[in-house]
Amino acid sequence: MRPIFVFAFVLFSVNAFAQKSIPIIVIPENETIKKQSNSENKFNKSVEILHDPSLGNINQETISSKMTPGSSPAPKSFSDLADKITSAQVEHFGGEAGALRIRLRGARAFEPSYYFNGIPLTGAGSSEQNVSLLPLSNIGLLNVYPDSPPFWLSSMGISGDIDIQSCRRIDCFTYDQENNVNAFKVTEKIGSYHYNQISGVYSLKPRKNFEIFMTSEYTSSKEDYPIFNSSNSVLNPNQGYFESLQNNDFKKFAASFGLSTFNQSLGKIKFDTVFGNQNKGNPGEIGSFSISRTKKNILISTLNTQKLFSDSGLQWGNQLGILYNTSDTQNIQSGFAAQANHSENYTLQLKSWFLLPSFILAQEQSGISIELLQANQKTKTLVPSNLSDDYKSSVNANRNDFRLSLFESIVIAVTNKYSLSANMNAWVSFSQANSNMDCNYPGASNTCNNKFQEQEKSIYGYTFSLQNKYDFLIHFMRYTLSMRRPYLNEFYGAPEGLLPNINLLPESSKKFETGFRTLFGEIGYFHANDNNLIFLQQTSSNTFQYQNIENGYRDGFYLNSDYYIFDFWKVYFSYQYLISKMILENEESFVPRSAKHYINTGTNVENILLGHVIGYQALFGAYFNMNWQSPFYLDYANINEMDVPPLYNAGISYTLSNKLNSQNYTISFDIYNILDETYSSVSNSTGFIQQMQTNGYIGYPPPGRRFYISLIGEF
Repeated sequence: MRPIFVFAFVLFSVNAFAQKSIPIIVIPENETIKKQSNSENKFNKSVEILHDPSLGNINQETISSKMTPGSSPAPKSFSDLADKITSAQVEHFGGEAGALRIRLRGARAFEPSYYFNGIPLTGAGSSEQNVSLLPLSNIGLLNVYPDSPPFWLSSMGISGDIDIQSCRRIDCFTYDQENNVNAFKVTEKIGSYHYNQISGVYSLKPRKNFEIFMTSEYTSSKEDYPIFNSSNSVLNPNQGYFESLQNNDFKKFAASFGLSTFNQSLGKIKFDTVFGNQNKGNPGEIGSFSISRTKKNILISTLNTQKLFSDSGLQWGNQLGILYNTSDTQNIQSGFAAQANHSENYTLQLKSWFLLPSFILAQEQSGISIELLQANQKTKTLVPSNLSDDYKSSVNANRNDFRLSLFESIVIAVTNKYSLSANMNAWVSFSQANSNMDCNYPGASNTCNNKFQEQEKSIYGYTFSLQNKYDFLIHFMRYTLSMRRPYLNEFYGAPEGLLPNINLLPESSKKFETGFRTLFGEIGYFHANDNNLIFLQQTSSNTFQYQNIENGYRDGFYLNSDYYIFDFWKVYFSYQYLISKMILENEESFVPRSAKHYINTGTNVENILLGHVIGYQALFGAYFNMNWQSPFYLDYANINEMDVPPLYNAGISYTLSNKLNSQNYTISFDIYNILDETYSSVSNSTGFIQQMQTNGYIGYPPPGRRFYISLIGEF
């Protein structure tokens, strides 16, 4: 506990010094801000989008990283923010450095398309892996689009889109006072399995339209939680023993720098640079010892400008983005498919978009977006010690992508109570790619030492959307076609046992969705047909290849609602029902890899006034949450169906708050997995053999009961 007291002493010492230059803002004591539930916020945002469809989609969801004490856990990672997404099934594998799987509307195709300030995060590793490298302290908002994003984002996937917006004071501080030139936020979290995270945030705002925002963050954990060693027998809690997971520790450092300003000629300007570094151990098989480690780095810079020409109403936006990403795995002692490797990727982005309003029929808007993307992937094998140098290989692939998007909308205000809008968003992508593969895979010489250069097949998509509002009820209907071009490593291979497959077809999905939204919640239905879904297949004992292996369809129903019973007490409930079937070789079968039922519900009390302490309001908060999903297969072979027990989480917080000088000090205590569920049980008769320590199959739910203490200070 010593670091906590040191932290608290430093925090209050810095605050005492910083107070001298911070002006006092006088706020009337009787001033209160009415709390809004998430349902109310969604409804109000939907009204804005209905009257201006270029802003987004009616069923867009915005997740804020700003925490009201007692409303939810103090987030430790991107995974904690993802748990708030009501339009997704969220699954965790392993501990704090484990995998995260998000299924927007039950989509099974690879993963959602992730962006940071509009630049795609695909690089050395999947987008979900790259998200974990970003500093949590610089994540302000998650803009979630379950079907299709606004036209200027230029979607690149069929599984929905998540655009991560960088922090600014208005999104990441409890009290956003314009008159405060300086604002500080310091956080320390400690918890189970030697978890420790400390971060600092600084906002400098010398004038209203200019802000400098900086963050720094360090996280480490041993992640030596207990796992079940079944000694390669059928998984049974009475046949085996628990042992600590070895070589699963990680360390992460991340930092960011951002600048926002306004220029008369260019309009709003937003610049951000983020850096992330992670060093993580890779566990071996049960009972074996592993010293393999993976090191990852990411560097992203984005520059955005947006200008409104008041005379014509024309909006003009520009974006320049750069992503550089590396991944190195070293000290592999045995095995071929998981051999050590080096991967280096970069992405360059140039985008410009225009939006012009007119009043020919009613209120129309016409938009166009032009985007250029260049992506490059370099991979090289570092041969394990027990293999010959003949196994060395390398791949160099690049792609030039030109993407064009068109947008058209019309808004008709029929009466004071009733309004109607419709919009169309269409896009097309043209791409040229080439690759040079030099490898020595046994039995795969026909794919080695080859060069591929081709004009890749064009992909396209469109969305037709109709929405109307009557009083406090919004109804919408939407039809979407979306496509995803295979990633570079799927098309052109990579050293870690991946063979190229230049015959891959793009994934595609056609989806219809309709629903209603009110101030109290939302209800909806969707149907989707997915084609040419890409999965990784083992082609020999040493090699793998991405292939189009199935088609499928999804039917789903969802219900989300939350409500403030009192000003300080809220209840919420989220339910998804999903029927997912795959069509393989003209045969239709259920796909239990997606749970049929998914429930996330809970209640919380926020900021209950306990009294006053030396000029501060003493506030108390608490929450209780339950997450459950029905049985599904955790393995892609559809062999082992698993019963997933419900997970219960809870927490309390105590806050000293002073609105007059924008000070907020919080201590919170969170308990994850209260009932200490450590693995999922087998529900079918085939039994199950656990082969890897990584808990790839039985890693859900997350490992064991965990405790975390968070200290958060804003001043």
